[in-house]
Amino acid sequence: TVTTTVTVVTSPAAISGPSMVCTGTTITLSDVTGGGTWSSSATGIATVGATTGIVSGITTGVVTITYSLGSCWATKSVSVNPSPGAISGPSVVCVGSMIPLIDPTPGGTWSSGSTGIATIGSTTGIVTGVAAGTTIIDYTLPGGCFATITVTVNPLPPSILGLPFVCVGLTETLFDGTAGGTWSSSNPLLATIGSSSGIVTGVSAGTVTITYTLPTGCLTTFSLLVTA
Repeated sequence: TVTTTVTVVTSPAAISGPSMVCTGTTITLSDVTGGGTWSSSATGIATVGATTGIVSGITTGVVTITYSLGSCWATKSVSVNPSPGAISGPSVVCVGSMIPLIDPTPGGTWSSGSTGIATIGSTTGIVTGVAAGTTIIDYTLPGGCFATITVTVNPLPPSILGLPFVCVGLTETLFDGTAGGTWSSSNPLLATIGSSSGIVTGVSAGTVTITYTLPTGCLTTFSLLVTA
C-alpha cells in the first residue's frame, strides 16, 4: 500500500446578502464563517472590501464575489444595475398647486412616499400638493435603482374675509387669518390695497382680484366689485 495524508479544512458557509447593487452605491455581504477574505472577479464592475464584505457598484454588469477561507471558498453572483441621474425641479409646492420634476434617465417610474401629502404622476413627474408636510419622491428604474428628492408642501392661507364690494373713493379693510402675508391688487386703476394693512380704496368702477400671498409663495384670492 501507499498512503498519503489529506487535510480536510472548514468550508465557508453560503454568502448572505443582496444580489444586486446600483452604480455608485454599496451593499454588504456576510458569511457566518469568520476569518475569510473577500474578492471580486471584476473590480471594474464592482469592488469589495477584503475584510468588510462591502460591495461598491462601479459600472453595469455581473460580477462574482468570492469569500475565501484557506483553499476553500464560497461565491455569490452580484448584478450591478445603472442608477438614475439626480432629480431636478422645484422642491416646494403649495396645497392644490403642481410642480414638475425631471430625471435625465428615461424609462423610470415616479412615486410618492406619502400620497396624503403629495401625489405624483407615475410617468409625468407632475407633483400635486395635497396637505401640508414633507414627502419623499422616488424615481425608480426597471432594474430597481432609484433617485429621491424631498418635497415640502406648504399650506394655503385661509379665505379672505371682508365685504365683496367697495364704493369709488371709499375704503374697506380685508382680513386673513394667517399673519405675515402681503396684499396686492390685480388692477390698481380699479382699486388699490395697502400691502401690509389690507385696506382697499376704490378708484373706479369694475371688478378686481385681491391677492394675499404668504412668504412661502402660497396665496389666496378675493373678487372685489368696485361700484360708482
